[in-house]
Amino acid sequence: MKRTIAAIAIAASALALGACSSSDDGGAESTSTTASAAPATSSATPTAAAAPAAAAVREADPRCVAAEEQYTLAVANGLNDKSLTLENAQVIVDGDLVFYGASTVRPDGKFENRSDVWVLKGLMPTSSTGGASSTTEWPKTSSLLKITPADERVQAVDACVVAQTRS
Repeated sequence: MKRTIAAIAIAASALALGACSSSDDGGAESTSTTASAAPATSSATPTAAAAPAAAAVREADPRCVAAEEQYTLAVANGLNDKSLTLENAQVIVDGDLVFYGASTVRPDGKFENRSDVWVLKGLMPTSSTGGASSTTEWPKTSSLLKITPADERVQAVDACVVAQTRS
């Protein structure tokens, strides 16, 4: 069955190439047309794949901005596993609270967690999400600040980090 399909594909390609090379404009121009048709097909695939990423970035909360280094350092100081790094860091500042979201990344470059959220009051972090609680020693946000993981600011900064991972 696979051989039959392969044979049909080869025959169709041969017919298509034969039709292109038999044009009155000359073989070189036909080859050029065929060559530009192939990249258009291959570039259409990445464009289609990139569209969801661009849409995800547009859907991210406009309050999100790149995190300042001081917030990243404050959260990183509490990492249980010092080989992890914080990447794609985004914040939403609301009064004296900073909603800090980031990806925790292993040394091999793979995600430990795609997005975790901490809430800082001043420079004192608290762990809002389950991943944040399991990867750092910081106390739970829900206990200290009475802010749950369902809070819209926590959800918004989480979405911003996820959007960063797709861009």
